[in-house]
Amino acid sequence: MSFTCCHPALDMPARVALTLRTLGGLTTGEIARAFLVAEPTMGKRIVRAKRKIADAHIPYRVPADQELPTACSASCT
Repeated sequence: MSFTCCHPALDMPARVALTLRTLGGLTTGEIARAFLVAEPTMGKRIVRAKRKIADAHIPYRVPADQELPTACSASCT
């Protein structure tokens, strides 16, 4: 799940917000306050990130060994 939330197709703020919401269990309001944005703005950001994952058919899987260094470096930058 973390590899999907941090997929390089998503921009960095969307990755962080989606990861905090999906894996961290934070509320949209809590994330919005951390980003210093309005709650509806953050809600839309998270929805757009989820939609992009669905539209791009990004799989919920651990990348293959040969993909891992690329996926990790893209997710961790």
